[in-house]
Amino acid sequence: METVARLTPRAMKMLDYIIQGLKPSQIAERLGLTLSYVSTVTNSPNFQHQLSIRRAKFEDELDDRVIVSEREAVDVLRESARKAAEKMVALVDSPSDAIALRSSSDIMDRVGPHKQQRNVSEKTSNIVILDEKAALLIHETLMMEEPCVDGDEEEGESI
Repeated sequence: METVARLTPRAMKMLDYIIQGLKPSQIAERLGLTLSYVSTVTNSPNFQHQLSIRRAKFEDELDDRVIVSEREAVDVLRESARKAAEKMVALVDSPSDAIALRSSSDIMDRVGPHKQQRNVSEKTSNIVILDEKAALLIHETLMMEEPCVDGDEEEGESI
């Protein structure tokens, strides 16, 4: 197994800059090097190998942060929805009839019986309607008698 030579501290700094998205000309300017030298170092197999390792690690860390961020966002939204529902339910008992009525109406709009009925109709909307000829063919097929199986009499057999 081949061992990969370690990068010099200067090459490591170049690696950091590449990961940050700087161009070779910017790296050369920041480190006081020639563009030719930076290109030679950054195009070397060892540097490219180290760069691929660093990028993979960076992408994995980024993926982990995105997953955590998505989970946190979902948790925040769930908690906010719970608080909103509690607030709306509390407003049903408001001393103001207008506020109580509005809150009750909003609750019914979100979870009332008509909402449940709409969910049922949405679930059953995938029913296929056949034309009369296809329906008749299916009906006839279903009404057919079972074929003979257990040595029932067949035509031409004598007893």
